Amino acid sequence: MPITLTDFNNGDIVKASDVVERVEATEGFINGGTEVGDFSTSWINTDLIVRPEFYGAPAPRMQAVSADVHHRHTAGNIENSVIFYEDLSDLFIPVPGLAITFHLPESARIYVMCNFQTFESGAFGKNRSPTTVLEDKLVATYRMFVDSDGIQSTDREVYANTDGTGTSGSVNAGTDTLSRKNHSMVYHHTSTLAAGTHSVCVKMKINGDTNSTRKFGRIFVTRRNLLVHAQYL
Repeated sequence: MPITLTDFNNGDIVKASDVVERVEATEGFINGGTEVGDFSTSWINTDLIVRPEFYGAPAPRMQAVSADVHHRHTAGNIENSVIFYEDLSDLFIPVPGLAITFHLPESARIYVMCNFQTFESGAFGKNRSPTTVLEDKLVATYRMFVDSDGIQSTDREVYANTDGTGTSGSVNAGTDTLSRKNHSMVYHHTSTLAAGTHSVCVKMKINGDTNSTRKFGRIFVTRRNLLVHAQYL
């Protein structure tokens, strides 16, 4: 039989348990509590009931009636890290594990969530310019891209570590972990994407450096997670 929920009246004191009770009742009805008599055959048939489909590698995703969810996950083990060197490039280049290419059967709006950890390490001893100032030397900038469009509002930065003493020859140079970053990006693409193939990725641009100065060493990107929710209009 159809579900009946008790309404809240003006002036009622609503407790958390009151809300939970109604949510659980609704979930129970939707997830198995319905009966044949709850539906009129004049408006619903099997063509309108489509189960979601789940896919694994190489393109993990969930495809449903009104939305798709594409996702990527790379574990946080150090051996799964992506490592960039300071003389690699001065252009935005994609970060492996933070990129998704997907197909839209019809126009949609997308919502993106991303999280990753990044830090600089490796330019020890005399090769490092001495400093005690945290976030003094910009190492790289990260930016989300939808197709070829960079979203500047998503810019995130990583800085060179310090040794905490300002002595370039210190054996501890570059071992300070305070400059490690755990970055998150949450983005709603306001423009509708047309049907077809699209891509969402996070790219990194190295801040100019040379082998002669070695202001910083290797840049690690680990614990990489990216999710794209496509909502059909």
